[in-house]
Amino acid sequence: MSFLDKTISLKPMLFVQITLVVILASMGTAFAVIAPDEYDNTVDTPAIQTYTEDTGVEIVQGTISPQATEVLVADLTGELDPTTYDTVTTTVTEGDYIYVFDFQETAVNSVSAVSTYTIKVWADGLLKAEFTIDQATVEAADVEGVTCTVSCGATGYPDAIEIHATKN
Repeated sequence: MSFLDKTISLKPMLFVQITLVVILASMGTAFAVIAPDEYDNTVDTPAIQTYTEDTGVEIVQGTISPQATEVLVADLTGELDPTTYDTVTTTVTEGDYIYVFDFQETAVNSVSAVSTYTIKVWADGLLKAEFTIDQATVEAADVEGVTCTVSCGATGYPDAIEIHATKN
């Protein structure tokens, strides 16, 4: 068998391979691979809006975390403290999504003694927390604040969080 005979005998097989490639390429969209949702580790951040009429305080946007790993008992009253902020929290059940933020003075001594604030927090239009924050003693050297923890429930990230701080 000559070299030419071997080349000619491969032509039918080559034609079948090329035809198969063309067919598969034209059907490519039918076999598109779509990644499952569990591989999507991007997180939709909720729209967060804060309101306060008192220029002496501010709400510092915080973080939202999935699946709390501990249970917290509600403590809805706190006091503005320097350095290590006092903490207030709603009841948190293991597995809840929680939002943590700070409520603080805008500057040293921007809140006078014997001031009281009410902080209300909504997630997706539902009232999730109502905290009462007092300022009993003014600290002359430091900005004072409170760290607030709010349970948003166990169903997932809220689409919107709204926080209102009102001086009483």
